Order: sequence, then C-alpha cells, then structure tokens
Amino acid sequence: GEDKQVWGYTFPSGIRCPANLHADGIFFGIGDPDGSKSGELVRMGYDGSVTWRSTCGKGKSKCHSCWTSPAVVGDVVIAGCGLDSKSKGVIWALDKDSGSVRWKVKAGNDCQTSSPVVVGDRVLIGCIDGSLYALRASDGVEKWAFRANKGIWATPALDEEGTIYVGSPDASCTPWAALPLPP
Repeated sequence: GEDKQVWGYTFPSGIRCPANLHADGIFFGIGDPDGSKSGELVRMGYDGSVTWRSTCGKGKSKCHSCWTSPAVVGDVVIAGCGLDSKSKGVIWALDKDSGSVRWKVKAGNDCQTSSPVVVGDRVLIGCIDGSLYALRASDGVEKWAFRANKGIWATPALDEEGTIYVGSPDASCTPWAALPLPP
C-alpha cells in the first residue's frame, strides 16, 4: 500500500508538545511565546474534527503560550502555560467536554515547559519560578509545593516507590523522596 495523510488541520500557532492520545480525544497545546504571545488548549477527535479550542476566557494572550502535553484526570484537562518574557504562568484546568475554565492557579513564572503528571486524583507540574506543585485535579487546591533553587523546566517523573525526579537548568537531576500525597 501507499502511505497517505489521513487528515490535517492548520492552527494559528505552532504545536511544540506531544499530544495526549486519550480515549475521549486528542488533547494538546498550541502557542507562540515570541510573536503573538498567546496560545490555546485544544481537543480534537480522531477523525480530525476540532471538539473545542479554549482561549481560557482571556483576551489577546488567551491561555498564554501552551507547550505542555495536557493531562486528563476524570472530567478535567490540565495544562501549564505562560510567557517567560512577561514572568507570567498559569496552570489551567478545563472542562473536558466543553473546554471552559474550571479553575486556574497563577504561578510566579512560565509553566509551559513541564507537562503535568497524574498521580491518583492529583497532578504534579513544575514551573520556571522554581516551584513543583502538587494540585488536586478536581479543584486546583495546592496539596504541597517544593521550591527549588532554579526553575523547573522538565516534566517530573515518578517511580513505583513514590520518588519524584525532576531536572533543572543548572544541570542537576535531584530526586525528592515523595511522601504519600495527603487526602
């Protein structure tokens, strides 16, 4: 057989994250931190149809630039976005069906380089303000936060024993022993 493109779609900004291929659709972020300084979170069907494109209810900057692969936890889609040039960062939670904002957590700087990692009913996400957040997915309540000396640009990884690993731009890889996440 001959390989051929099945479908295509053009967005106003680049896609710089891996898509989250979920049973309910394809979730990803788009953004342009340098030109338009804006971005969106997107849900598509596997047939190439756009289910929603969320601007996070914002004005010109929309969700800010979103380069992370969103996490889906129950009926909530969570992603970090931001603009390093303006020291803005937001962790957004959107309704999975409609794309409307359920909650948001403001950070001290950009959160678009670290994809959220699902741990039970929570997500772990790093921001370049040096914070590693553990947020309850349903309402955004901060369960704990770790403050690193440098920004957290990398997606955290969690091993089977509950240790969180995350990299830093100072060329270190620091493991933190994770306590059981509080209820």
